[in-house]
Amino acid sequence: MNFFRADPYVFPAIAEERRRRWRWFFVGLTIVIVAGVALRPAYRWGKGWRGRSFAAEAERATAAAQWPDAAETVQAAVQMAPTEPAVLRAAAHFYTQVGSPQAYRYWKALLALPSATADERREATGYGLTMQRYDLSAEQLGILRQAEPVRAEHLDLAAQLAWKMNDPITALALSDQLLALHPAHPGARLRHGQILAASTGDEPKAQGLRELLALGKSEAPTALAALETLANEPALTTEQVRALAAELATHPGGKTEHRLAAMSFEKRLAPERRTELVERAVADFHSSEPKALAALGRWLMQQGEAARVLALISPPLSLTRQDLFLVRVDALATQKQWVEIQQILSNGEAPIQPFYREVFLARVATELAGDRPAKAHWSAALAAASRNPTLLLYLVQYAEKIGALPIAEQAWRQLAQQPDWALRANAALVPLVEAQGKTRGLRDLMRQLRRLAPNDPAPRHDEAYLDLLLGENIPAAQETAAQLLREHPERLAYHSTVALGYLRAGDPAAALRQYDRLSFAWEKAPPGAQAIRAAVLLANEEPAPAQAAAASIVLSALKPEERELIAPLRR
Repeated sequence: MNFFRADPYVFPAIAEERRRRWRWFFVGLTIVIVAGVALRPAYRWGKGWRGRSFAAEAERATAAAQWPDAAETVQAAVQMAPTEPAVLRAAAHFYTQVGSPQAYRYWKALLALPSATADERREATGYGLTMQRYDLSAEQLGILRQAEPVRAEHLDLAAQLAWKMNDPITALALSDQLLALHPAHPGARLRHGQILAASTGDEPKAQGLRELLALGKSEAPTALAALETLANEPALTTEQVRALAAELATHPGGKTEHRLAAMSFEKRLAPERRTELVERAVADFHSSEPKALAALGRWLMQQGEAARVLALISPPLSLTRQDLFLVRVDALATQKQWVEIQQILSNGEAPIQPFYREVFLARVATELAGDRPAKAHWSAALAAASRNPTLLLYLVQYAEKIGALPIAEQAWRQLAQQPDWALRANAALVPLVEAQGKTRGLRDLMRQLRRLAPNDPAPRHDEAYLDLLLGENIPAAQETAAQLLREHPERLAYHSTVALGYLRAGDPAAALRQYDRLSFAWEKAPPGAQAIRAAVLLANEEPAPAQAAAASIVLSALKPEERELIAPLRR
């Protein structure tokens, strides 16, 4: 039946009514379809608007250091509109300000957008430098310097990055370039002095210390940073120490830590004034706000004044803040009050993260109950630290301080899994593995370091040397050792490695020839080099010189395989 034309079997009035109803049905259906199509963009726009509103609130709270409000509004903004540029920017700013690794992913997402600005790229570069995400800094600096290669901020950031990545030559060249353009640039002046002060040459080092002291006495915004650098320098003259103490004590931007550091330098100049300085520090800062009180407590611990710390920070006061609690627990540990520490940690009132609680419980368990309960707490601490570099570094330092070297090794290995920490962590593992006499493990570390730093000859040489000690990969190790010796003929270690290579390859005469042109006081050589020479002499049937060469070697300073080389001579 057709309702849209006349039907001879339907009354005209009824047909017209049916046609009208169908027309309205199609109009209504069209409206519903159009509304449905338009509703989704409108919904997305509404969520975006709400997310931007939360982001604006979060930016205001972050700027005012209202951290709980900022955290709440940032989370709301991310849930509402996670891809909005304003939301990504607010989250990046908040997590950067609180020093959280979470900022990294928000910076990456924000900077991947076409709308990313140069200011945002500079902020992200600074975050990368602070949080040791050098991959982010290098990536953004590449973009920034391509657009503005000689802009002062970009040169300064590039110098900082080179300095942090252990490339002082590039850092110094960039600082010199920046100072040529802006002679009074405070960042370049600081970096220039720091680089020279860290050099091994006497004259550059002295120049760097002079530059830093001059900067510290100025009104430049980096003056306090220059003084802090000098405070960690052991090679200061008496006059420089006196000047540094005076500047730290009076700098207008100085905090409690700087005033206390000044007192430490006063004590260095006059050790007999120790008691007087401790009394003065307590009188000056005992009623300070909590953060300053915690700084005083840490300083007193450095002076060996645990009893004063316990009197200064009462049990109720220590439960109000993590920093105060940690100082009091440190003082209790110094006095071996393990049972009291265990009770405090077990009552659930300690104002510390679960990570710190597990670390301290591990220490208490070690002291009170032995290794078995401690292992569970160490494992929990390692799990809590997970991929957090700050916590893992704390664990490394704490474990090394109390002699828990296997725990320090595990923490370094967790750090080594993170690309930005791989080089430093693997390098830090070297003495720990070496102390345990694990030659094969040490060789594997050198292999990893060689991959991470392909232009550094040290790990290349050490890998080859350890291969030869182990009697493995001999042809490749010989080739590497020979190439390094051609490049650096002045290095005794390379001569010894080449000699060891010939010895392992069954050519003792060629090994002995490596020493023909060397004039050296062998008793001053490293023990390993002495052992190889003694073994080479023995292999060339010169038992008397070999015996004399091996006689003064300290066996405990040798690796197991080095001891085996001279075992026939030390029976």
